[in-house]
Amino acid sequence: MQFTTASLALLGLASAAPTLKTRTTSTSPTFNLMYQSVGNAPEPVDALNKGTWYVSASNGKAVLSSYASRGLLYKYGTGPRIAQASVGLTITPGGTATVPSGKPIEFVNNNGTAPVDIHLNASGVPTLWYDGGHFQACKGDGEEIYLSYVQPGQRFLAACAAVELQSVCSTSGTGEPMKGQLGAIQDVACVELSI
Repeated sequence: MQFTTASLALLGLASAAPTLKTRTTSTSPTFNLMYQSVGNAPEPVDALNKGTWYVSASNGKAVLSSYASRGLLYKYGTGPRIAQASVGLTITPGGTATVPSGKPIEFVNNNGTAPVDIHLNASGVPTLWYDGGHFQACKGDGEEIYLSYVQPGQRFLAACAAVELQSVCSTSGTGEPMKGQLGAIQDVACVELSI
């Protein structure tokens, strides 16, 4: 792979640490779900201890990626459902009363779990929410880091990192208002990101 001056400049921009402006919450029909490191991810997913990560789709699974442009999302319908165009975010809880299944969150055509929504956390930051539970990031095949759901009362798996996925405003991209069962695009709370 050859690097040009332009590509090196882009790498420098990508490595800059973005900051959230939590007091300027706005609404937008398009957003990214972002995770910023808190430095406590265990060894299998220790890549998460650096940088900023965004939710994107890979082989039907919800994964964390360092590329924001791959993670453009919309909120559809009154259910509500979170999706990338016609591919809905699907959460399937499982496991025992205390141990989660570790099953990946998926993106499924013309579907999506309801109510998956964006709610304000205790600090007033819009974050991904489902049924009072939490999210964890686990190592998949190769270098992939996928997301799974932890129900209330379940513990996080030892090889996975607890993650809170914040809704970050997007300034590009347009939605697809009527796609299968997902319905019309809704505005969603998000915070502006500055680099």
